[in-house]
Amino acid sequence: MFISVSSNMNPLELRQLVEDQVKYRMERVAGVAAVNVYGGLKREIHIDLHAAQIKALGLSPDHIIAALQNENQNIPAGLYDKGNLEVLIRTQGEYRSLDEIRNTVITLRQGSPIQIKDVADVVDSWEEVRDLNRVNGKPGLRMSINKQSGANTVEVAEATRQEIEAINRDFPQIQLIPQFDSSVYIKQSISNVGSSTIFGGILAVIILFLFLRNLSSTAIIATAIPISIIATFGLMYFGGFTLNIITFGGLALGIGMLVDNAIVVLENTFRHRESGLTPIDSAVVGASEVGSAIVSSTLTTIVVFFPVVFIRGMSGIMFQQMAYVVTFSLLCSLLVALTLVPMLSSRFLHYRPARHEKDENTLQKIYATSEAVFAKVENRYAQLLQKALRKRKQVVLLTALLFIGSIILIRFIGVELMPKTDESEVRLDIETAVGSQLEVVDQATLAIEEVVRQQVPELVMMSSRIGGGGYSGGGGHTSEVRLTLVPIGERKRSSE
Repeated sequence: MFISVSSNMNPLELRQLVEDQVKYRMERVAGVAAVNVYGGLKREIHIDLHAAQIKALGLSPDHIIAALQNENQNIPAGLYDKGNLEVLIRTQGEYRSLDEIRNTVITLRQGSPIQIKDVADVVDSWEEVRDLNRVNGKPGLRMSINKQSGANTVEVAEATRQEIEAINRDFPQIQLIPQFDSSVYIKQSISNVGSSTIFGGILAVIILFLFLRNLSSTAIIATAIPISIIATFGLMYFGGFTLNIITFGGLALGIGMLVDNAIVVLENTFRHRESGLTPIDSAVVGASEVGSAIVSSTLTTIVVFFPVVFIRGMSGIMFQQMAYVVTFSLLCSLLVALTLVPMLSSRFLHYRPARHEKDENTLQKIYATSEAVFAKVENRYAQLLQKALRKRKQVVLLTALLFIGSIILIRFIGVELMPKTDESEVRLDIETAVGSQLEVVDQATLAIEEVVRQQVPELVMMSSRIGGGGYSGGGGHTSEVRLTLVPIGERKRSSE
């Protein structure tokens, strides 16, 4: 997470307040590994030496540095016995004021002490500015929050936001505003995949109804979806999985297959009902006849996913949980198809032949019309199948040509680790020539910011950080501009 800090305070006092009062509170949030503060002015005591006085007294800067180092320290002073306890004693000698620095004795000349104030000016100032930060064109501070390895990003982000609200209440003179939060994209992605899973299940049920044209049959088959998914949640809980893109994607991938076994069992049961068997007999015979077929069918699907469980490295991290979820949900759907579906069919499956009578209601007319349509489709398919069987050589040749053509197309398909995603953010990294001064990079970044304001109406927030190089022996300064855009649904252009 990146947090912008805005205030009307003096930049030096603002940085001091954030370093002393805010940073440590953010660091103690559960799951936070590090908090870095950028921008503002950092307090620094400058000791400006007078060359003439130093030369006249026969001193060197090394004498002054040695005096400051010797005086500005805490030193252990041994142990003190107090009853049954040993108390560690230390002498506190760190500087607390500018006057203490000024009065530091460097050396003696003819019995008179030579102090820092005799050869230098002590000034309460700030470090050389090598890092500039702006938020929407205005100077400010920026904090970066990094989570611990293995910590849940969403949980850490929520706890951090709660701490931000508490800090804003406790320090009304400053305002902390999250400008980039990686957990937002995670939650949006999970929400999208979850919605797609729900819509996929609903559409699967609708398609079932269009083909079965029977409410009781559709309801019986539809029970396989929620039961299999809820059972899979049990696996995820005890396996230590989280609801992430991979596990949710596994559910979305398998949700259409969860009803396959139930459809086969119910269709065979329905066929025996049409032939005149009782509800219980048709359920028993229908399920037993196709039991071995759906078991083998499910296992052939599982063997495609299950080997992924044993993959190591990045591929294993990305797809192991998906393999577990798909495999377990399919096993649950198989169990439902062999047990629950026959039981429900024996109790609630209603068979009513299609009729074409004048007094039939609207629903019956829909059933009759759809029955005629599906009968026509079946007849046409039977005719096509007969033609294919008469021209077997041509069908095999055409299939082989299509297969070879597909193999040739592989070389035109690109390769990448992850597909590009739109996170409603654009980052610009600006690098300058070696030795460029901070002011030069700042002017270039200001020009870029102006272009962005004119050309990006989708902009919500823009933050810039100028600095990071230019030290002695180092390279040129760099700058970074982060653009936060409106959600993808509210703009026509992609972030790309």
